[in-house]
Order: sequence, then structure tokens, then C-alpha cells
Amino acid sequence: MKVAICDDEKLFRDELEKLLYRFSFEYNIDIFIDMYSSGEELIWALNHSSKNYDLIFLDILMEGQNGIEAAKEIRKIDMKVLIAFLTSTVEFALDGYEVKALSYMVKPIKYEKLQKIALEVYETQYDANNVFTFSINHALYSIPFIDINYFEVDKRVIYVNAIKNKHIEDKGFYKKIDDLAKELEQHHFIKSHRSYLVNLKNIMSISAKEIVFVNNQTAPISRSLYKDVKNRFLEYTSSLL
Repeated sequence: MKVAICDDEKLFRDELEKLLYRFSFEYNIDIFIDMYSSGEELIWALNHSSKNYDLIFLDILMEGQNGIEAAKEIRKIDMKVLIAFLTSTVEFALDGYEVKALSYMVKPIKYEKLQKIALEVYETQYDANNVFTFSINHALYSIPFIDINYFEVDKRVIYVNAIKNKHIEDKGFYKKIDDLAKELEQHHFIKSHRSYLVNLKNIMSISAKEIVFVNNQTAPISRSLYKDVKNRFLEYTSSLL
């Protein structure tokens, strides 16, 4: 698992690194860690090297470019990387929704909190159970759930709308969308419309007319399902704090 720690306090970077290596030892999971002292340094590395990460720990209150600003720049480069904000307060939580933060970790970091986040990232990125697999004409296709914004049904054929993997979007499979909704409920998918099944993890905002995802794609939301989707989204985002 590839991790970046971005914090302007060396003492804290070192402490978080120790906790991550403890997690690596306890779960027998290989972890590769890079450390950055500023948002500018991290952004430069992402832009000018082959660096890419599964998880970035990002301090919100840094000198120069703060964590929210850095996260916005990161999202222009990488829509998939998971971001956990480091903070002394959760007052910036609403700002984090815009950049789709995975979680907020209040300093000093408790190992149990880090353990929960690291396990979620590992399972999301590497666990085969977090991959959606479907078959078309005896050919198998698979895509991580984290890459899926929504499923759309059109004339009994279901299509996948993906953040990356665009080659998959013109390939449909036959299934009742209500059956698919039941299967994927545990993966935080919910119907927003009779023809749409959306991924709560990738939603940036919800209005009475549409859902906006982290890559600015949209999906419709019906009046009858608006309240349920909104409540489920609030429950999910609250669980991140």
C-alpha cells in the first residue's frame, strides 16, 4: 500500500509513520511511505514524478498552501487517491466534501482510528471483494467499486459509469436494477432514480434535481427518492468524522 504523509510538523510526521509501520507489522501488509513538509512539495512530486498513492494523509492547517487548497490541486491530478485530513478540529469538515475526503483524524492520532482507515483503504484498493465483476458474451469485466459513480439501466441493459475505465461504459449487461441495488447495498450504492443506482462514496453534492460526483459528472434524482438518498448520504458522511 502506497502512502504519503503531508504535514509541516516533523514530529507529527514521524509519529504517524511509526503508527503506520505498526499497522503494517500487525496485519502483514507492505506499506511504502513518502513524507512531505508542505502541500507545494507534495503537488510538485505528483506533477513531476511517477509518484502515485493509495492514501494521502494531509494536514489542514499548514503554512503556505493549506490542506484544503492542496487537496483541490490533488483532485485535478488524481481522482482516485483517498485523502484523510489531519486536523486539531473538525470545523473544516464541510470543506472536505468538495474534495471527497475519506476521513478526518483529530490530532493527536489514536492508533485505533488509523487502523480503521488503513484497513478500509487496503480493502477498497486491494481486496477482490471490493471489485464489481460482470459478464458479457462470455467475457468477464471487472472494476473496483471506488471507480464507479453510478449504474444506469436503459431498455433492460445496465451500463457502468466509471471515473476512469472509460472503455467499460459502452458495455452493458442484463440484470434488474432492483436486484443489483440489493446486492450492492453493503457497498454504499443506493437508487436515486428508477433508472440509476449511485455510489454514495463518490458523491460531492446533492440537490433536489441532481447528484454531482467528485469528477463533476451528474446523475438525476427523483422527487420520491430525494429524502432517502439525502439521509443515507448524511449518514455515510457523518461516519467519516
